[in-house]
Amino acid sequence: MTETNNSDGIAISRFDLIIGTVIALVLLATIGLAILSDPGRQGAMVAYLAPYTGSAPNLWVAPVDDPSAARQLSDVTIGVFDFDVSADGKFIAYAARDGESLFNDIYLVNVQTGQTERVTSCQEEEADCTTPAFRPTGDLIAYARVDTNISVPGVGPGAQRIWLVDIRQKPYANQPLSGNSQIIGHSPQWAGDGRSIVFFSSDIGNPGVMFYTYAPQEGQQSLLLLPSEAGDVGTLSSDGNTLVYPVFGDGINNFNRVLNLIDTTSPSDDLEPEVLTLEDAVVDDATANFHPDGTKLVIERRYTDGDQRTNGYQLYEMAIDSGQVAPLVVDGRYQHGLAQWNANGDQIVFQRVRLENDDGSPAISTNPEVWVLNMESRDLIQISGNGFLPQWVLP
Repeated sequence: MTETNNSDGIAISRFDLIIGTVIALVLLATIGLAILSDPGRQGAMVAYLAPYTGSAPNLWVAPVDDPSAARQLSDVTIGVFDFDVSADGKFIAYAARDGESLFNDIYLVNVQTGQTERVTSCQEEEADCTTPAFRPTGDLIAYARVDTNISVPGVGPGAQRIWLVDIRQKPYANQPLSGNSQIIGHSPQWAGDGRSIVFFSSDIGNPGVMFYTYAPQEGQQSLLLLPSEAGDVGTLSSDGNTLVYPVFGDGINNFNRVLNLIDTTSPSDDLEPEVLTLEDAVVDDATANFHPDGTKLVIERRYTDGDQRTNGYQLYEMAIDSGQVAPLVVDGRYQHGLAQWNANGDQIVFQRVRLENDDGSPAISTNPEVWVLNMESRDLIQISGNGFLPQWVLP
């Protein structure tokens, strides 16, 4: 066997060199895999559905630094309905319709490996399940379920209710959020500590945002209804202590929406929300998203008259304490929405749709687009020209 000598005169065989090289490559591969499997080390990424037109929408993720490196995570013939990203950025839960039964089920996909599995049995139970929402603790996914009762003669579809699936062990256990069948609703969203959840009550006679304490503590109200006919659950702050949600205004503003703010740490039946939006007949605030530090919001606002009038909603920053508003992304040719701060508070992802051509004529058959606003440079970065429903993947 051929040997070589190092500077100390120690004989090293060719076999030893080969073994050493293999070990080094294995170590490098292990380190590389660890880096790739940690979303926080890959840089900022955005998840979204695409395409909006052309074929069935599927789940994609793209790095903000290189949107051209976007990769497809799902392969659903009929398409993905909606999705949510886990708090650690490693998994995405999405709703997709089965090609034969035509019922939506909830699926779980590993962002790095693409490994996918179904976590609900809605198609077997003739139920339609959508809008998954990860509990920040990573053990549960809440979702909206409708029992269609197709096989039950003379019985129509049931109301939407919030269900939970425990993903800690198999077989996955699914059950209603509450044993009270009168509690109905959609669009679940967890508080930051995972101890409470909000959703929109779809009770026609008593609509509003429902605040539900999933793990009740002594002295807490386990259920609280915040009246609203706007149909939107709003957004919780990152710590889960504050909720902002839209309602229709009173008096001169009764055709537009205003934003209410409420402290969720001590809910009670007589708790009065703070009104963030002043009564103004020319202002319509659709919804908002909290900055991670909880001091400001990105709001979707439309001025319905005057010099600032636009057909579509624009993005503004609002300081919660002072109510001062400053423009972020304002372009009257577009409608902007679904704005969301990233975890660091230095970027905002949003969806935009062209409403007008440059000559002012109506834009026809346009696709939604996914963009990111860098708050420091104020640069706009296009992530997708035919994508929608964007969300951040850590960081």
